[in-house]
Amino acid sequence: MIAQRQGKTYISGFKILADAIKYHSPNRTTEVADEIYDLLREGKIVILDLSVGDARIREKISTRIAQRIFQKSMEIFVQGQTPPNIVVYIEEAHNLIGRGMDLTETWPRLAKEGAKYRIGLVYATQEVSSMHPNILANTENWFITHLNNTREIKELARFYDFADFSESLIRAQDVGFARVKTLSGPFVIPVQIDKFDPEAERQRLQALAEKGASA
Repeated sequence: MIAQRQGKTYISGFKILADAIKYHSPNRTTEVADEIYDLLREGKIVILDLSVGDARIREKISTRIAQRIFQKSMEIFVQGQTPPNIVVYIEEAHNLIGRGMDLTETWPRLAKEGAKYRIGLVYATQEVSSMHPNILANTENWFITHLNNTREIKELARFYDFADFSESLIRAQDVGFARVKTLSGPFVIPVQIDKFDPEAERQRLQALAEKGASA
């Protein structure tokens, strides 16, 4: 590796690792995936920003972390213990979970088997047709706002009764207006979602606490 030669043959050597230097730190002493899992077990929120950088590195890092979360929770389950409740949230999921993935790969397995190990998967995407069909088939709760492509509308119409909302999905662009299908509800229903207001939420909780105290 150091000499960049093997006998009389030239090899890439250490230079093949040069592009990965910016993704490593000499201050780390533990595997990042293990550290993330330990934080999740403590009930903490971990935000991993992979919005910039090489797409290949982004895919490898995210898959490795998801795989470690799945494996560790599975190990705890196999030992007869209760794994921690973990929710994995993926933004721009179509960049990580493609249609061509094999069912034995990490993301399809996480979607199909994760619930058994107390792992929930939440994903956001504007490209339904790009998502793995197994993940779509195992999605229990849907929140659909606006799609501007007939191809995506047709793909979505294959699930539940979203076909009844095809025209409104491509026309209506009202902020917060969604068509929602939950596991506990038999039908898709239109819902207007209010913008989250922390102060209003504090007042609501305070009123509930005062009402409970007076009762």
